[in-house]
Amino acid sequence: MYEDFHKKNLDFKCGYHTYRAMVKEMNISFAKLGQEECETCNMFQINKTSHEHEWQSDPDAEYDGCDLCKNQKQHISNAIKARTSYRVDSSTKWPDSTSVRSVDMQKVIMLPRLPGLKTACFTRRIIAFHETFAVVGTQGSKNISKASKDTQKKKHSIAFAANEHEDIENVQREMPMGNADNNKVEQERQVTSTDNEHRQSTILKEVNMNGHNHDNAANGATRQNAKKSHIAVIWHEGLTGRSCHDVTSAFCKAIKQERDIKEIIFWLDNCTGQNKNWCLFTAMITLVNSDVIAAENITFKYFQSGHTFMSADAVHAGVEREMAHQSGGNIYDFEDFASVISKSNGQQMITLCMESEDITEWKGAQSQAKLKNKNRPMVADIKVAQFSRGSRLLKYKTDHDSTEYEEFDFLQKKYKLEIPAAAPDIPRGIQSRKKQDIIQKLCPHMPQTRRNFWEDLRANDEANDLIDVL
Repeated sequence: MYEDFHKKNLDFKCGYHTYRAMVKEMNISFAKLGQEECETCNMFQINKTSHEHEWQSDPDAEYDGCDLCKNQKQHISNAIKARTSYRVDSSTKWPDSTSVRSVDMQKVIMLPRLPGLKTACFTRRIIAFHETFAVVGTQGSKNISKASKDTQKKKHSIAFAANEHEDIENVQREMPMGNADNNKVEQERQVTSTDNEHRQSTILKEVNMNGHNHDNAANGATRQNAKKSHIAVIWHEGLTGRSCHDVTSAFCKAIKQERDIKEIIFWLDNCTGQNKNWCLFTAMITLVNSDVIAAENITFKYFQSGHTFMSADAVHAGVEREMAHQSGGNIYDFEDFASVISKSNGQQMITLCMESEDITEWKGAQSQAKLKNKNRPMVADIKVAQFSRGSRLLKYKTDHDSTEYEEFDFLQKKYKLEIPAAAPDIPRGIQSRKKQDIIQKLCPHMPQTRRNFWEDLRANDEANDLIDVL
């Protein structure tokens, strides 16, 4: 980064150690994309040599009789459109009345987490769930002194300039380039990159010269981070599982945390079991028409499967780092897990622990007769879904580039827009044998203050072990 900055700003004198110190002061961190690959693209790359024709990047190329090439072409186009739309949302300076977040569930976490004990590897433990609602882009807060806010804004701009350039490069690396959509993204990248280079040079000069003065001027003032905090909704299998109504209840919990927000935008992956189903759609229409929140619109935007890298992934990486920083990497109980999440990502986390009353018995209220309509949208084809106050309709787009929403009334006529009662049999508990194994084999390796959680955990032999159904 320093060499690149130096080449592009020859007239600006800045030593390596000064540049490094400034990057550290700005709390800029770097994350690499994980090893997860797009299965669709991977299968295509493996099998494309078996075709009688070569893959062509020309957008006008015809693939008569080759559905594989046609589907791959559409897959790449959808992925680029989604990524471009995400970058637009990320770079937009949203008002305080709008919340834009990416939503994803962290990979399986087992509690207690005792990485140094071989016994823990062979003991059935409980699964902890972490649904992340991570901030996307710059969403400012007015409750900050002007001097401090200006400094924070300048520092964030440098970070954004670097991250935005890195983001588009990642998109280009993970997808074949050459079609019309890719050319469009490449043109945007060149324009954005040029603007960012000039802006980065100017901003770094100003921060170097004036940053310390701004910080000193703000010392006596009320300080709040200029960026909204990430929201983490967590629970464990002793409370409930990961079915549609469980995940939907987590969404409602997070949305209620921002009950005064007028516009809510969530970026999600394409997992139909969690993020794109009639149960969740029913709940969102019900919630946006209630007096529990002030939102006028709740909008879901979906990434293309296999190309879902988002801000929530960076939050998960921060949680993993914080877990590794614990003594021995140990997390003894659920309270420890909640504490780790709260301390992660620069403590810019709002951790919400699900309670029994939060688990609502949400069910899909779709009309089977309406779903038989030939003109109705297929859930898999929906790229954007919107739910608005005063409407029972699902507004949707099947293309991120579409400017107008289509509408579909999927609800049963008799369905009332009322939040249902709490789900029965909560907490669900865990099997008694599993509980005893943890108490006998793992609790002796814990401090006495951490054993109460496991001893008080409800035993229920009728509860399925979620390890077997993951």
